[in-house]
Amino acid sequence: MCKGDMAGGAKQMGIKIFSYSIVVLGGIIILFGAMIWKMQNINLIRCINKIEVKKEDVKEYTESIGKAYIILGLATLTGLILRITDNDLYDFIGFMLWMSGFIIGLTKFVKTEKKYKIGIWK
Repeated sequence: MCKGDMAGGAKQMGIKIFSYSIVVLGGIIILFGAMIWKMQNINLIRCINKIEVKKEDVKEYTESIGKAYIILGLATLTGLILRITDNDLYDFIGFMLWMSGFIIGLTKFVKTEKKYKIGIWK
């Protein structure tokens, strides 16, 4: 066995471990979004939001922000699961899924912040 073969295997292992950790991160983001949405826990986002969002808007606000986080988490999870494979087509599809989900989730987040005039859109 050559020294170069061992280094290549270690590199592949490192990439797989990194990919799996990103998948775990996607799961955590999904859990975070579900907690915001279902528990209507506005404190998980930012403490200032509790002051700025009207009581009657909390349910709609937390639902929309929670869904945005869930979209981001699902995009991360599915995109990187596909990227773990050694197939170039799956790598491309995974990247495009991740990028699309990121754009959709971020757009939903920004629209919600603008609607309730929170953050930089006061």
